[in-house]
Amino acid sequence: MAYDFIIYARRDRLPSAEQLAARLAEATPAIAVRGELPDPLRRGGLLPARIGGREVGIDVLYGTIEPDEAAQFEADVAADGEEMSGGNAQHLTILRTCDSVITLSGRSADEIEAAKTIATTLAAVSDGYLCDPQASVVIEPR
Repeated sequence: MAYDFIIYARRDRLPSAEQLAARLAEATPAIAVRGELPDPLRRGGLLPARIGGREVGIDVLYGTIEPDEAAQFEADVAADGEEMSGGNAQHLTILRTCDSVITLSGRSADEIEAAKTIATTLAAVSDGYLCDPQASVVIEPR
């Protein structure tokens, strides 16, 4: 079973491969990206990485947040009789401020650790949101 980490960000704020590698080296020298992030236009691929000397592959999936998604979400919340507070308000903010969704997934313990570290770094560099859906946690940009 895969463990996912989701980054919501603006595409124009995503770092280059060199910027991401440099930030990872500063934050966690034990984890290194071994290539570029897959091309977003291809919708994803495999990101080779190294953790503690072991080679791993992180699955990467890209998605786009369409301009009408925020309005549709608001309408759905209202139709369900829910309030626009808490998690609903946070999700609406994400839909209004981000245009990209990037999911990093791992299966083994090493892949999950690498995916988590890379996702955390990617979210920080791009001023994006980091979501761990398995733990129901969203970390907002600073």
